[in-house]
Amino acid sequence: MIQEFLRHLLTAAPEHIKKMGYLAESIAIDARQARCKAAWTPHLETTKDTIADECARLGSLDTINVYGAGGLYDVPLERLNLHAATVNLTDIVVLKRARKLTQGLDHLRLVEHDITEYAKPFYEFLTSSNSRLPDVPMHPDLSLGYKPDLAISLNLISQLAIPFYGSCEKYGKTCKPEKLHRLLATAHLNGLKALGCPVLIIADIERVYEENGQEIDREPALPPDLLDMPYKSWWWDIAPKGEANRTINIRHHVGAWRL
Repeated sequence: MIQEFLRHLLTAAPEHIKKMGYLAESIAIDARQARCKAAWTPHLETTKDTIADECARLGSLDTINVYGAGGLYDVPLERLNLHAATVNLTDIVVLKRARKLTQGLDHLRLVEHDITEYAKPFYEFLTSSNSRLPDVPMHPDLSLGYKPDLAISLNLISQLAIPFYGSCEKYGKTCKPEKLHRLLATAHLNGLKALGCPVLIIADIERVYEENGQEIDREPALPPDLLDMPYKSWWWDIAPKGEANRTINIRHHVGAWRL
């Protein structure tokens, strides 16, 4: 925890990115991956294989946009090199690991970008006396200045709202988590569809909580009826017993969709 705090302190980022928890969560994911490496590896490898298979299915591609690239743990960089001239790796925070892995590789472009186009206006709302939430941009521009041949939304669409309603609690503001969840997920879909290219979405469908080998709870990760059944699914042991809770194991049911 001390190391994570120091990284947060020493990493440069805009005020709203730090205050809304984006930087802290990115650093925490890095630390969690190291602690849970054995449990995470099957999910990470399946994700990489799914992306590589989609690229192979589509053939030669000029440009691929990846949204939610994070620390690149689940991005098959070497295999993407075989299929695309340019890969735009996008996240709201880009940390040292991603910069190191892409150093000197000009065709791998790291892009720090808020794909919701909502974080800064939302932070201004949080730090003002205004009681009315700003409207969610329902048609965000995800092109990044390019016309991609493939867009990949990577373990992202179910997570978009979390920093927003989490920040509401922190700043004593009122918001409706379910409404924000649907609006931001729908806006993300709108942005992906507007690109006019094949789209691969990888996201968690539901979260399952287990104790002593028995399921004790389950909750959906996506808004109802947002997506049809995935063409492929698998399990991610995201928080093995002892990680988030002393006795409970948390698993994500993950799916892959084509648009």
